[in-house]
Amino acid sequence: MRPQPREAHMDRYETHYHIRWSRVVALDWECFSTFDEAETRAKELVRRDETYTIEERDEACPRCQAAMNLKTAHEGPKPVYAWQQAVADAFRAYPEDLPLKVNAAERAISARLMESIPADNQEHIAIQEALASLHALLPTRANEINNLEKAKTA
Repeated sequence: MRPQPREAHMDRYETHYHIRWSRVVALDWECFSTFDEAETRAKELVRRDETYTIEERDEACPRCQAAMNLKTAHEGPKPVYAWQQAVADAFRAYPEDLPLKVNAAERAISARLMESIPADNQEHIAIQEALASLHALLPTRANEINNLEKAKTA
């Protein structure tokens, strides 16, 4: 039986575990209560020629804090950055609308990065987390981007 990931925003002050994939900068979004649960899930998901590590985290976990921030933006106050609304819309999209909404969110982020006023460190972190989350929502798109990056370096 597959272990159930813990929601990132629940019990985020306890020790928990994330999978870090060798080809991905950000931690995987799934949060596990034990090392063994994370290891079991990683073994199920690992691709050929891919490696991973299991990382122990606590209340300072940036991945869980980002999930909590996104949840808060979804439920209540206005997003901190204008482009975050498009990201939140992607997370609320119906499956058939998901590619369109993810594309809109990626374009909103791209437009922000093209503005003359540069993003500060906090916004850069938020952008990195948003892109990782969007790629988790639509893994096919993330695979296409990874393939393009590989082609550029080959």
